[in-house]
Amino acid sequence: MENHIYYSIASATIADFTVKGSKFISYSFPVSSIELIKQNLEEIKKLHPKAVHHCYAYRLSNQQFRANDDGEPSGTAGRPILGQIDSKKLTNTLVIVVRYFGGVLLGTSGLVSAYKKAANDCLAAAKVISCDYLDTYQIDFAFEELEQVMSFMKKRNIRIIEKQLELNCSIKISMPLKHLEELENELSTISTISKI
Repeated sequence: MENHIYYSIASATIADFTVKGSKFISYSFPVSSIELIKQNLEEIKKLHPKAVHHCYAYRLSNQQFRANDDGEPSGTAGRPILGQIDSKKLTNTLVIVVRYFGGVLLGTSGLVSAYKKAANDCLAAAKVISCDYLDTYQIDFAFEELEQVMSFMKKRNIRIIEKQLELNCSIKISMPLKHLEELENELSTISTISKI
């Protein structure tokens, strides 16, 4: 069942440290969409308008990921941040590291080390949780099967996104993958199930 779950963080965390006068403030957030990532990034930029860099990395459960150096030399910020997310096997996680320049250049290896430490520090403070992968399905069935279909959904707390209840019924659901086999076993004889 392990492939039906992923690991993320329960809530936002913050950490900071200073090296050679440069201050690094790191934030981690649980995220589920690009929109949420953009919102968090905008909020941090508003919170730290005088910071020289707002570097970040994220990984989402749909295999999307990104590492952004925000003006630091290529590969010295975003990649080390993403490396920490991946080393902890986290998904649906965003880490932003804000840097206030302290007047002393850190060099390439110094930057990699600083961004890696910043990301590691805020993720170390986070509570890691396991989450179910969700998929969306459409179930088509005859009206007389409504009670059986709805009973199945209710027992497993499956979220109905949209429903059309007529002579021929149709519902769209968002469901953890772990329920797919049960769904097919219990309802495939009375309904058509298709992944959206």
